[in-house]
Amino acid sequence: MSESPNYPSTTIPTEYAIEFLKVAWGVLKQSYGILFLVGVIGLAANLIANLIPFIGTLAYSAASPFLIAGALNVARKAFETGNAEFDDFTKPLNDKDLVSRLIPVSIFSAALTLPSAILTQFSDMGFLAAGAQMILGLVAACLAFCSVPLILFKGAKLQDTFSANINATLANIVSLFLIGVFYSVLMVLAAIPLGLPILFIALPMGPVIYLLMYLTIFEDHKLEKATEALEAKS
Repeated sequence: MSESPNYPSTTIPTEYAIEFLKVAWGVLKQSYGILFLVGVIGLAANLIANLIPFIGTLAYSAASPFLIAGALNVARKAFETGNAEFDDFTKPLNDKDLVSRLIPVSIFSAALTLPSAILTQFSDMGFLAAGAQMILGLVAACLAFCSVPLILFKGAKLQDTFSANINATLANIVSLFLIGVFYSVLMVLAAIPLGLPILFIALPMGPVIYLLMYLTIFEDHKLEKATEALEAKS
């Protein structure tokens, strides 16, 4: 029986919570068009899914790993070269081996969504659905928040990413919380009519921030070097 691969993680310094936003903004300025298009595709998929009760929710959950893989691929190309294209978004879907490794993530994501999707079918159980969604969301965040990039960039299998995700989540819980708060504030402001222009920043920034979290935790990426590289390009 072969031993499971080890994916060691490092800790995100708390000050990176702000630095991630700065670096993401630098990446956006270089590759705004494609990053915004990717954000619109993800938002459109979510809105369309919400129009179809139950089935739409499950379908979106199942499709999310593939959308995330495409978005992360674009974000990495934009981050490293400043020259991402739409082909970078579709490339993961053309890789049969990668698709086969993402399918278990798709099933796992849909399975976690199923209880809250069922509860939302009953009008008097909306609060239970919200509670179930929150709890299962936390479980998913702990078990699989970096599974897609580990599968995409390191060729991992889903079952081999669980322990890595748990260790990374527990070691970085404060930093991840701060990053989540800052990004959530941007999205809340974007939902306000007068704050709508913020959506044009927050939406394409999401995949870049996600990529930076992965790179820092699992590829020991030094954000200072990224900042210097972006400044050199501008």
